[in-house]
Amino acid sequence: FPSIYAWRGIVYDRSKYPLVPEQVVDAEGRINGELEWQAHIQQPDGLINVNQPHGLDFRGTHWERLKAGEPLAAYLATTVTCPDEQEVTLRFHTAGDVEFSVNGQAVTEILARQEDWLPGLLRTARRTETIRLRPGQNTLVVHTRPPEGKRPRWYFGGALTTPGGNLLTHLSFS
Repeated sequence: FPSIYAWRGIVYDRSKYPLVPEQVVDAEGRINGELEWQAHIQQPDGLINVNQPHGLDFRGTHWERLKAGEPLAAYLATTVTCPDEQEVTLRFHTAGDVEFSVNGQAVTEILARQEDWLPGLLRTARRTETIRLRPGQNTLVVHTRPPEGKRPRWYFGGALTTPGGNLLTHLSFS
């Protein structure tokens, strides 16, 4: 699959349990295993077609909480296994605010103009600055929040590509 197909996620209410990055991942990029992570793994029987990227639809699973006005946010984490040192870019779709880290180090989104007239999933993918993966295991962490509005469409999905946008098929995710 061209997308990141395995995530661990935790959705939380920011007003009741303000979870900060240091509680999720340490400076070395190790995930806090004491949090109540839920697995989100793409399965072949859940695909509409083989080109469908794996994404997490938080609105579908948390609609009642969003409708009630809970200030939700989520952390997602995946372990990226890379055979050699590799420069990559995370290309992603989401409608809300988002922050990233790899191996405990912040990663910046490269801001670009979006096609506001299109639904979020049809817009050009957003992307990060170039990330250097080390050989072996790397930890990618995403912090996402729903967009503002009465009927927020809250989702996240992404793929690691070369900085030039070519798909990478030698990476694995867990």
